[in-house]
Amino acid sequence: MRTFLIGAFLICAVGAGAQTEISTLNKAVQAARPGDTILIANGTYRDAELTFIAHGDTTRPIVVKAETPGGVLLSGTSSLRVAGTGLEVSGLRFTSGFSPKGAAIEYRAGSEVANHCRITNCAIDNYDPPSRETESSWILLYGRNNRFDHNTVSGKLNNGVTLAVILDEERNQDNSHRIDFNHFADRPNLGSNGGETIRVGTSQSSLTSSRTRIENNYFEHCSGEVEIVSIKSCDNIIRNNTFFECVGVLALRHGHRNLVEGNSFIGNGKPYTGGIRVINEGHVIRNNYFYKLAGDRFFAALAIMNAVPNSLPNRYHQVKDVTITNNTWVECGNILLDVGRDNERTQTPENVLLAHNYFYNPSSPIVYTAFDKIDGYRFENNRVATRGGRFAQKGFIETKERPINPAVSAVAKAACGASWFTPVTPTDRLLSGRTIRVSSGQNSLAAAVATAAQGDVIELVDEGEYLLDKGIEIRQYQAIRAAHGLATKPVIRYNGMRSKVALITIADGGLLELEGVAFDNEAFDGKAAAAAAISPAAAMRGHYSAWVRDCSFYNYQEASFSPFRAQRTTYADTLVFANCLFRDMSGDAIYLSAEKDDAGKYSAEYVSVINCAFFKVLGYAVDLYRGGSDESTTGPTILVDHCVLEDVNNKERGSGMRLFGVQNAIVRNTIFSNTGRGGAAIRFDETHWDKISVSHCNLYQSGRVSSFWGGVVTGPMYRVKPMYRSLAAYRFFLQPGSLLATKATDGGPVGLTISQQTTSKR
Repeated sequence: MRTFLIGAFLICAVGAGAQTEISTLNKAVQAARPGDTILIANGTYRDAELTFIAHGDTTRPIVVKAETPGGVLLSGTSSLRVAGTGLEVSGLRFTSGFSPKGAAIEYRAGSEVANHCRITNCAIDNYDPPSRETESSWILLYGRNNRFDHNTVSGKLNNGVTLAVILDEERNQDNSHRIDFNHFADRPNLGSNGGETIRVGTSQSSLTSSRTRIENNYFEHCSGEVEIVSIKSCDNIIRNNTFFECVGVLALRHGHRNLVEGNSFIGNGKPYTGGIRVINEGHVIRNNYFYKLAGDRFFAALAIMNAVPNSLPNRYHQVKDVTITNNTWVECGNILLDVGRDNERTQTPENVLLAHNYFYNPSSPIVYTAFDKIDGYRFENNRVATRGGRFAQKGFIETKERPINPAVSAVAKAACGASWFTPVTPTDRLLSGRTIRVSSGQNSLAAAVATAAQGDVIELVDEGEYLLDKGIEIRQYQAIRAAHGLATKPVIRYNGMRSKVALITIADGGLLELEGVAFDNEAFDGKAAAAAAISPAAAMRGHYSAWVRDCSFYNYQEASFSPFRAQRTTYADTLVFANCLFRDMSGDAIYLSAEKDDAGKYSAEYVSVINCAFFKVLGYAVDLYRGGSDESTTGPTILVDHCVLEDVNNKERGSGMRLFGVQNAIVRNTIFSNTGRGGAAIRFDETHWDKISVSHCNLYQSGRVSSFWGGVVTGPMYRVKPMYRSLAAYRFFLQPGSLLATKATDGGPVGLTISQQTTSKR
């Protein structure tokens, strides 16, 4: 065996010297003989295009590894391509960059694929492009008999599957790849389709055998979309993996004869945590463990789907000849049969056996919910523990037996991932204890933000005007607050020359708390007005959040201007507006409809609008849009509570609020007065599975509650005159304890003189 050491170049090395080092390394690998070892000297390698084409063999591979594991950092636009036969690569770390020419790692170089190659003890963390909209994968497997093992893969933020097995031609099929003992972690919600952690095949290759083995991996907080692992091929094995608090499921999406056994799905009661979704034929699902999974529908602990008759490859084939045996479900909310039944998916499963399973759920009197006929199912010797102990259906036996070893993992977290890798602890939303006091004046607020550190509070100490001639950026957790005891709110105003400026831009990594300030958007003579008070950056890698309390926004005099304005391709995890006033504006007050391609994308996951007033708004008070019929996401979710809309969007076909495609919506205790007279007080365009309720609202001289399916759940509704003459009579200091913040004792909306009540779908 021969050992070579290839020298490193520093991060500052650029140009011909750096390229020479890369070329030397690539040539050394190509010239190596079976059994040789090449060491890459420790250091940071920037923009390195590593192309390793090997001619080893299965018993004596060519080994390329870091001088010490984890000591070689690949940053910038670095990538790794492996091809040929008998190559093993280990100890590399990809971080602080992204690969613009495909995946970070590919088992292919040019037209040559890899066979019997291995990548082990490596890490890819936070290797994301500048925009989350950019679609790319991190790892692509081609060829046959390759292995990806003992690696850490963490922090993928952008669109695109994390690891994909490619089956596009014969030399990549029947591949017998092994994906094992890896730690896949921290894949946050993408807010659209395309966020799988692993995908094996596509709908076009779904009837092709892959024979990939996914074994002994630890999936932690992998929540990009509904399909954590998406199987779209035949004859795969998914065995002994742990799914810990992952929002989503293992989806047998396309393909036949897949084996799923010995896996653990641990939800710990977290919303949308799921188990297995079943489509297609011949699967065996056995000896799996499911613990406190709270997901519903496609996110359920078990979801066996209805099919589309004569389905096209990319839709839903019939579930047929499937056996589900010796599995255990402990305190899981939903076991669903024939899920997805609608006007298209009308074909029920055939020859499905559920036998020798254990369903422990003492909080429910039933074991499962069926959405269609179940004559294609057989139930045999299933043990159940239900509330009341009287589930008497054939094939189920009530037992008092309690589960043993709850929340047991199929594989230990410590056994998975790169042995040398220590994950970075996420930054908590904690205040630093430092307060920066700022007086009114030109750009004084901008100067304070520029010097602030993580968790600092910027306090506006007087009631004057805080002028900005350009926008400020929030790149960390920052709080901007008015000092206590001020008689009126400090006013933030724009006096710059450029239009289409946001006064506060939330950039990557930004979390904003804003409290007790006002935004007056009336332009100074000879100056421009701001397009938004608050907006995310145009391009972002990750999520952002904002909490806006006790703020006032007024004088937005262009239809494209808004106090809060989302940008296309950006995504908020949480947006809270509480005790705020929005008045005198030509456009929307809260604009969350930047995604208009009708592909299931949306701008915010959780939105709360509580105790807010909207007065003389020509656009929507809230415009939250999710177009298309994609079913892979959990949101958006919105709560509107104790709000007043007076004289909002009375244009022809207008509406006070537009909640288009919102999957979870609660609107309650809210007054609509002289609002949406040309159309609707609220306009929904929902699917039949969305969860929407409107209750205890007053619609006075306002439009109706418009619903696509007419399935909005309504509680008591009112059509009576509010007791105030107009919102103009209010001072709009909406503090807790004010009229709008006080809960009505009879459960009705606040601010009403109730003389009659009606319950109406309208």
